[in-house]
Amino acid sequence: MGSLNQTALLTFFTVVLWLVACQVNSSDALCPSGGYVHSNNNSICVRMSQDKRSWDSAKAACEKSGDTLLVLDTLELITWFKTQRKTLKAWKTNEPVWIGSKRTGGKWKWYGRVDGSPFLPATYQSGKPLFKPASTTSKTVCVKVQGLPDFSWAEGDCGSARKYMCERPSLQDNLVIWG
Repeated sequence: MGSLNQTALLTFFTVVLWLVACQVNSSDALCPSGGYVHSNNNSICVRMSQDKRSWDSAKAACEKSGDTLLVLDTLELITWFKTQRKTLKAWKTNEPVWIGSKRTGGKWKWYGRVDGSPFLPATYQSGKPLFKPASTTSKTVCVKVQGLPDFSWAEGDCGSARKYMCERPSLQDNLVIWG
């Protein structure tokens, strides 16, 4: 029995040393390849598309790859996302991107990780980024996060082709700790 514990301990330290020697990036270890960035506090991996699509087509494209459109439903996640857009070269663009909120029949909802949950634009009007609704009609519109310099939120024609943000749960929930 003692030999088994020593073998397990030796294996554990070998793996730890290998990880340190390879300097594995936490994003690489917790997210699949393909441009995902890990959000530590939210346990999600986020990527920006390389192509441009309408909102509905973007939603379908995210889902086809096992993702959902990005849901920015907490101030913490909004702040993280804005910081990433300001600092990551690939995300730091003038282009607006689709996220997972849409207004249909006069009601805003999230579509993604919290599918169908109410989206309350007023929640974010006093904070950053600002959400500036362009209309008050019942027309179907979608939320885009503007590009540089402020990454504010705005309504957009859902049929317009834009880059889009996809998210998926990080792999950290699947890690097994020996003990």
